Amino acid sequence: MASTPDLDRLLTLAREHGAAVRLLGDPAQLQAVGAGGVLRLLDAHVGAAHLEDVHRFSNPAEATASLALREGDVRALGFYIDNARTLGGTRDAMLEEIYDAWWNDAAQGKAAVMIAATNADVVALSTRARLDKIAAGEVETDGTPLHDDTLAGIGDTVVTRLNDRRLKTERGTDFVKNGDLWTVVERHDNGALRLRHVQHQGFVTVPAEYVAENVELGYASTIHRAQGMTTDTAHLLVGAGATREQLYTGLTRGRHDNRAYVVTDELLDVDLHAQPGPAGATRAALESV
Repeated sequence: MASTPDLDRLLTLAREHGAAVRLLGDPAQLQAVGAGGVLRLLDAHVGAAHLEDVHRFSNPAEATASLALREGDVRALGFYIDNARTLGGTRDAMLEEIYDAWWNDAAQGKAAVMIAATNADVVALSTRARLDKIAAGEVETDGTPLHDDTLAGIGDTVVTRLNDRRLKTERGTDFVKNGDLWTVVERHDNGALRLRHVQHQGFVTVPAEYVAENVELGYASTIHRAQGMTTDTAHLLVGAGATREQLYTGLTRGRHDNRAYVVTDELLDVDLHAQPGPAGATRAALESV
């Protein structure tokens, strides 16, 4: 997810030093916040090599559905609807449903994430999660200030937002990456955090400067920030303005379970003469996306 100006600067630098650049990504996912679309342009007009096998999902049927979702094929929705992976209703109801489902997953020790389109929803969900974990005695009350204006204490789940190969973990075989989820195990007086990776359990200490600029609470995420994540389960809020790229990205973060919570009154035409029932409204809203 790099912007066109950033790629231009990278290619200029590579030419100056005689280096080759190979671009890797998925043009069907979200583009850069700035001017983007380079991967899609190259794929359409120059050609590219394509990976054919999907390895993320534990259920082969979900892997197949994800590819159809990627192409905008509405038949992909059948998998999610038939397997009770979708709910529809008002925004307040869906925010409650997404939070309850995430809390139940987290209570079972699963790596789970709530995904929403806006920073306001994300911060509200993450802050609620942290307060409930404090009340449950799972997280300390005090914390270190983070990039999203929240706090992280011992026991909190956080996400790193910038690749840094200098920050080695897992005995030097891995490094801190964008989208990695971690548990805070120690806080230092200077603002640095000692973290344990949620998946491979490797440890790393990230300096205060990195924490202040590139670490956020990891209970909830915007769709753009979630693009680099892999979790056990993912819970996506689908509301007004949702796009196919957002739906595809948000419903492909979890290995074992991905669910959509659809704000139907924001996505359906309120002037319809005959409004569909709850199940029909959810399907119609997802088809419109």
